[in-house]
Amino acid sequence: MPASAVLSGAIVKAGIVGLLRFLPMDGTSADWGAVLAGLGLLTAFWGVGCGIVQANPKTVLAYSTVSQMGVTIAALGMGLALAVPGTAMAVAFYATHHVLAKGALFLGVGVAAMPGRRRWILVLLPALVLALGFGGMPGTGGALAKAAVKPQLGAGLVGALAALSATGSTLLMLHFVRRLAATPAVAARPVPALLALWLGMAGAALLLPWALYRPLGLGDP
Repeated sequence: MPASAVLSGAIVKAGIVGLLRFLPMDGTSADWGAVLAGLGLLTAFWGVGCGIVQANPKTVLAYSTVSQMGVTIAALGMGLALAVPGTAMAVAFYATHHVLAKGALFLGVGVAAMPGRRRWILVLLPALVLALGFGGMPGTGGALAKAAVKPQLGAGLVGALAALSATGSTLLMLHFVRRLAATPAVAARPVPALLALWLGMAGAALLLPWALYRPLGLGDP
C-alpha cells in the first residue's frame, strides 16, 4: 500500500510538473489550452465511468486518480486558453491536495481490515471525509482545491461540465468507501507504523490545504 500511495499520490504528478514547467502561461498557447481542456474533461468522465463498475477499492482509487488528473489538465488548459492569472499556482495547489488525499486513501486500504469498532472510527469515517472532499464537500481540503481552480473552470459550458464531473467524483468516491467497508476484517491488527502513516496523511490532507491557501495567494477560504 505505501508503494501505491507514492505512485498514485506523487509519481503521476510528473506530467503535471512538466506541463507547468514548460508551457507558457501568458496566453500565447490558447489553442493548445483548449485542446488540453477538452482532453482533460474527457479523461475526467472516462475515469469515473470506468471506476464506478470496479469492485476492488484500490482499482476504484486508481480510476479516480485518472479522473482527477483529467480535471487538473482541464483547469490548466482553460487557464492557458483564457490567460487566467495564477493558473500555475492554482493547478499546483489542486494537484497537491490530490497527492495528500489520494496517498492517504491508499494507505487506508492497507488498514481497512482492522477488526472491531475502532475500524469505523480510525479508518472508515476519515476515509469518508477525504472521499467526499474530492467532490468539494465544505470544510475539506478538496473544497479549497475546487475553489482554487474555479477561475479556470467556473463559467459557461466548461463550468457546467466541471460541476457534473464533481458530482461524478462524489459518486465514485462513495462507491470506494462502500467497497472499503466491505473489506473482510481479520484477526491480526494492522502494522502500527502503517496505521500511524494513514492517520498522519489523512490529517495532512484535511489541514495542510487550509494552511497553504491564503499564503499562496489563492484568496480567502
